[in-house]
Amino acid sequence: RFPARSGKLPLAKICGVSLGVIILLLTVATYRRNQIWQNGISLWQDVGQKSPFKARGYNNLGVAYEEAGLYPQSLAAYRKSLALNPTLPETYNRLGNVYQKLEKYHEAMEAYLQTLQRQPSHFKAHLNLGVVYRKLGRYEEALQAYQKAIGLKPGFALSYYNLGCLYEQAGQYDKAITEYKLAITYNPKLAEVYNNLANIHYHRQEYAQALAVYQEAIRYKPDLVVAHYNLG
Repeated sequence: RFPARSGKLPLAKICGVSLGVIILLLTVATYRRNQIWQNGISLWQDVGQKSPFKARGYNNLGVAYEEAGLYPQSLAAYRKSLALNPTLPETYNRLGNVYQKLEKYHEAMEAYLQTLQRQPSHFKAHLNLGVVYRKLGRYEEALQAYQKAIGLKPGFALSYYNLGCLYEQAGQYDKAITEYKLAITYNPKLAEVYNNLANIHYHRQEYAQALAVYQEAIRYKPDLVVAHYNLG
């Protein structure tokens, strides 16, 4: 199938994956999950009514709403939690994640910075902040945030993956390949990394390598649409 892509759009890649930012896909288990989420929401609503001045209950209610995809309600619960106890770094981090899902990147950035004011060693907030900086076009700050996340927790695959995306976007393909391979070393089943790595091989006209790596992406995640698209 390589190398021709006449009439097709450019290769598709996946970048900017934050820890905790998850796209929930409909499956045959959706009804059961909805029951679980609803039970969680009901549980923490009850806790909030019985203990209205405890921040943790509202934090957990925010998590339940977030997992159910009810983002406005989740934001309200996290804000209530922080109003009761503004010292909770993880609640700020989760607040940032919800803002990211709503594509409110400046608000997400501020939430992650609030996390780091309270806990400078919060590696997830550094990683998530890097994703937001990249989306805002603040690439040097994104680079620093990813490197800080790696320094705090070496071996966490998503940090190398996101750093690889940043280098790929800048056209620094050798550095991108290095980071993608490190991501695969630490998480060999991260299919999105294989897809992006294969794109680089394709652009370098290394078609046999690109084909093999796209196939690896699909082996680990058969429903990875971008890899099927890139294979043509």
